[in-house]
Amino acid sequence: MKIIIGVCIYALVAFISIVFFDVAWEGFLGMFILLFMVTVITLTFGVTVQSTNKMLRINKSGELIQATVMSIKQTNCFDGPDPEVIVDVRIQEPDDSTYRAVIRGTVKLVELAAYQPGKKIEVVRDREDREQVVFKHRFFKELQEKHRKDMAKKQAKQEKKMAGQVK
Repeated sequence: MKIIIGVCIYALVAFISIVFFDVAWEGFLGMFILLFMVTVITLTFGVTVQSTNKMLRINKSGELIQATVMSIKQTNCFDGPDPEVIVDVRIQEPDDSTYRAVIRGTVKLVELAAYQPGKKIEVVRDREDREQVVFKHRFFKELQEKHRKDMAKKQAKQEKKMAGQVK
C-alpha cells in the first residue's frame, strides 16, 4: 500500500512539474525507473537481512532444544544450491507438554534428508519468546561463547560504573 501511495505522489509531482513548470519528462521517467529498482532491491534484500539478523540473534542468546519435524515445504527460493524451506516442528517441553512452531530458513542440499517428517532435529529457541524458533547455526557454540563473553564484559562494566557511583 505504501508503494502505491508513493507512486501516486511521484506521478502527481511529475505531472505538475511537466505541465506547469515545463520540466523534461525524460528526467522523471529515469528517476522513476531508478526509484523502482531501488525499491525492489530494498524489499528483496531487506527481508533477507532481517531474517538473518533474527537467526543470528536467537542463536547467540537462545537455548538449544530437540524438535520433531512434522512437515517440510520448499519455497522455490535458493541460497546458491541450497533451498529455502518452511519446516513445521513439534517441540517437546521438559514437563511433557508440546507445541508447534514454524521455521523458515535455508538447509544445505546434502542435509535435506535429515529434515524429513518424523526426524528429530536440534533447533534454537528464543529464551524470552518460546514461539521464536530457528535452525541451529553451524557456529552455534562459537556464537553462544561470544555472547557469554560479551555479557560478562557488559556486567563487569556495569558493576564498575555502579562502584564509581557509590563513592
